[in-house]
Amino acid sequence: MPVMRRIRPHKLLFFYWRKRPMTDAVRSIDRKGNTVVVRAGGDIARDQSPEFHAALVELAAERPQRMIVDLSAVTFMDSSGLGTLLEIYKRMRREGGRLDLVGVVEPVQGVFEVTRMDQFFKIYATEEEALRG
Repeated sequence: MPVMRRIRPHKLLFFYWRKRPMTDAVRSIDRKGNTVVVRAGGDIARDQSPEFHAALVELAAERPQRMIVDLSAVTFMDSSGLGTLLEIYKRMRREGGRLDLVGVVEPVQGVFEVTRMDQFFKIYATEEEALRG
C-alpha cells in the first residue's frame, strides 16, 4: 500500500507562487509636458504592489501637474493596489495636481465598482481622451 504524505499548506503556497509568471507592475513611464503617463500591467497584488507603490511615490515626489495611470493591461488588482492609487491621489491633490486613470477593464473594473472608487476617480477610456481632459 502506498504511503500518503501530507503536504503542509505553506508548501502549497510556495509551489503556487513559484509557478506564477513574474510581471512588472510598471511597464513604462512617459512625460508629456507637465503630465506623467504611467502604463501599468499584469497583476497588481500584494507581491507586485511594493514596486508599483514605489514607482508612483517617486513620480509624485517630482510634483507633476498631472499623473495619468493607464490600467488597460492590468489583469488583476487587489486592495493594496487600490490603496496605492488612493495614496497617490491624496498626494497629488495636496500638491495641487491631479491623478486620472485610463482603461480600467474587467476584472479590475469590478474592484472599482464594489468599492465605489469608480465614482471617486476620473476614469477615461483612452490615453488620448485623458490627455485632452
